[in-house]
Parts: sequence; C-alpha cells; structure tokens
Amino acid sequence: MRPTRGRRMALGLGALVAAAAVLAAQPAAQTDRATIDADQLEYDIDSGQAVLTGNCLVSIEGRVTGTLRASKVAVNIDTAANKIDNLEATGPVTFDGITDRVQGGAGKRVQVVGSCRDRATFSEKTMILSLIGAAHLATVTMPQDQDVKRAQFDGQTISYDLDANRVRGTKVRIQMEIATKERAPAP
Repeated sequence: MRPTRGRRMALGLGALVAAAAVLAAQPAAQTDRATIDADQLEYDIDSGQAVLTGNCLVSIEGRVTGTLRASKVAVNIDTAANKIDNLEATGPVTFDGITDRVQGGAGKRVQVVGSCRDRATFSEKTMILSLIGAAHLATVTMPQDQDVKRAQFDGQTISYDLDANRVRGTKVRIQMEIATKERAPAP
C-alpha cells in the first residue's frame, strides 16, 4: 500500500526531527542547536548524510549563530562526534550569521552576510565559508560603537575563513570602511 501525502509528510517530519537532534548534539563543553526546515528530506542515519530540497532553511546557534537559505542543502554529519562536519548548498544561497570569536581579546565578533548564485560550502573543521558564482560577502566587526571595520566583497568566488578573519576570491571588487577613534586636534 502506498503512503498517503499526510503519511509521507509525517514520516518526513519524523526524519527531520531525528536529523535536527543529531545536528544539535555536541560535546558537553559546548552546546550547539540546529533547526532545519525544507520541503523534502532524505537522511541516512548510518552514514550521517542528509539531503534537503526545496525552501531549505538551516538555523544554527553555536560557534556561528545564523541562518542559511538555499534550494538544496547536502549535510555531512560526523556521527561519532554528533555534529555537522560540512555542508554544501546550491543556489541561489544566502547566509547571515555572527561568529563567536573574539578578535585579539578585544571582545569583537564579526557579522557576516553573504550570498551567491550557484553554490556555497561550509566546513566546521576549517570554519571556511565559500561562495561560488556571483558571490557577495559583507563583514562588520562588533560591537559597532568603536573601531568599526566594514568590508564588502563582490566577485566570482569568495572564501571567508571565519576563525582567521581572512578573505580570498577571484575577480573581486572590495569596498572598505574603517572608522577610527577621533583624534584630538593638533596644537
């Protein structure tokens, strides 16, 4: 007997809940959370591979807190460590997030907003976000009340190392704004 649409949706939702539980589990030293929404999900629990299609929204809270939207997202889960190893999203793709890193002990985090036409990849191990095809990336240091650094990168490809705060790209145009503390007038 073929399952009804409602039964298929219930099975899909059950698998989605199981996938979110695995994606959210982390070692005791850090708690990450993940919420995943998609029109369809295929998840192989043994291999840790999930493929989401249609209106994909991945929301995460952890080393990076943010959202990724795409038409299709393939996620590889390190089942031994119970965490996302890497993901690949196909476009168009948008990403908006804030890193938890503290630049030079100064208490600054980085807000990252990116988009691309074709494909985006992210690796938890390397903390590198790569945007491919009409790529756009904007970064802003936080808090915004002092020494604000804003940068916008547009190019064919852009890779951003969230840990090292480094950008690489091809056919890139860069716009930067660096606000510094006001200096006293010269005597």
